[in-house]
Amino acid sequence: GYQSSGSSQQLTDSHGNILGYVETNSWTDGSNSSSQTSNYDANWNMTSSTHTWGFDDGLGNTSTHTFTYDAYGNLISSHDTWSYDDGLGNTSSHSITRDASGNLIGSSDTWSHDDGLGNTSSHSETRDANGNLISSSDSWSNVDYYGNTFNHSETFDAIANLTTWSHSDSSGHQASGSSQTLTDSAGAITGYIETSSWADGTDSGAYTYKYDSNWSFLGGESTYNAITTLYDSNWSVVGEITIDPATETPLMVLNSYDTGDTIDLSALTNDPTDVLYGLDFSQGSSICTTHPGFDTFVRVDLDGVIDGVADFATIQLVGYAGEVSVNDFLVA
Repeated sequence: GYQSSGSSQQLTDSHGNILGYVETNSWTDGSNSSSQTSNYDANWNMTSSTHTWGFDDGLGNTSTHTFTYDAYGNLISSHDTWSYDDGLGNTSSHSITRDASGNLIGSSDTWSHDDGLGNTSSHSETRDANGNLISSSDSWSNVDYYGNTFNHSETFDAIANLTTWSHSDSSGHQASGSSQTLTDSAGAITGYIETSSWADGTDSGAYTYKYDSNWSFLGGESTYNAITTLYDSNWSVVGEITIDPATETPLMVLNSYDTGDTIDLSALTNDPTDVLYGLDFSQGSSICTTHPGFDTFVRVDLDGVIDGVADFATIQLVGYAGEVSVNDFLVA
């Protein structure tokens, strides 16, 4: 039952210059196994290596022990995993990582179940050196009576706050989201950002909402197909972004700004010769824009100050590349 193998790989860049080499060797006798990977530079000087030993008792109990070394053969870290499979669809594993001195860095545990009918579930936890929970995750898949499949996963932080989630099914529907906690340098919570997106093969949507540390809404945007709606802190619609079908360029409609509000023109373009609805930024002391088919207008000085009151104005982002949000434009 003894088997062994090995390989040698030469690493090169796009011009064919040799960057280094990777050599691997492994063997197994059916119960015990070993593998070694050695990394070298272009001159065959060893840069690092990894050694792994494994054991399988044939009764569902397995273990692996991996050691990583630097160029001089000094131990950098070690990683150990113990797993169990009862043969009935239930599995579990426990892993620990230690530093060069053998001090515990962290650990992880996973439990899973498979009923053999297409229904599966798993739960994982990651902990720090003191055993404190860092994060956890859950996932499951189901098959209904008609053969439709559904997949869902979630991750949580140390205090069980949902941080990410995803869902998909056999009909082509997909959705995902995340919740981000913002902190300052001292670790104090300063705010939150929630995002979500979905698609069903025909339509799609997404949103990004921002909140302060007390979960008061600060503003955000939501998208349905090619139209993005912008909101202020009162959930009032302050703008809309869509795509001009003729030019395939983004169009932004800004709504109901009072005199004295400002728009940061630098957010529109990195090139001052790009145009604002056909007018050169570098020409004249002010720019007057009108929306085709409407009598409303807003006059914008080159310093970005809105000098008149209007229902809305359309800004065509000629040559603009990148994501657009209301905070890119509003500076006061």
